Amino acid sequence: MTDGKPALQLISHSAIKLHHHLHRKAIIRRTGEKGACGMSEKADAPPPRKFRRKIPCKNHPSAPAVDYCQTCGLPICKECAISFSGASFCSSECWSSKSAEESKDAVANRKKRERRADFAVTAGMWAFCMVVLAAIGIFIFQKTSDHSGEKLWEIDSTEGFYEYFAQSQLASFFALRTSGYVEALDLRTGSSKWKVGSSPI
Repeated sequence: MTDGKPALQLISHSAIKLHHHLHRKAIIRRTGEKGACGMSEKADAPPPRKFRRKIPCKNHPSAPAVDYCQTCGLPICKECAISFSGASFCSSECWSSKSAEESKDAVANRKKRERRADFAVTAGMWAFCMVVLAAIGIFIFQKTSDHSGEKLWEIDSTEGFYEYFAQSQLASFFALRTSGYVEALDLRTGSSKWKVGSSPI
């Protein structure tokens, strides 16, 4: 029995160490599970919102800007904003500058349209004048060209009569001679200007 005491003490001491080791391992495991749960809860939680500082007005640094000037592009607050036709301006000077710029564009566009309209009207007038001049030229050529004695048409009949028609003139008189030809006489002098014809059939 006296020899078995050291062995019993050794076994009990080893059992205590094993118990402490298992207990410590269980504690570490529980701590790890809690830490994992805490990490998962933190991962699922939304990130905190970051509040950004608003841009201040160029004239009032303590007031937040609500829009930008359409001319200079600087931020402006509600007190400084001048609305016109859906646009915001920081001052009457910027509004006047924008209005002048738009007026210049409008005037330039209007001048372009006027130039195009003037060109179209001018081209139409030139075309009309060319047509009128061509018609007048043809008319003058027909009137002034010498068509005297030009045969227009003739009729041959079975009765033996012969008819001959010639282009008339204002200063001429046409006489049908018995010999079968037509003679043009000048009304002012009575002289023969031309004669044409043939013997009857």
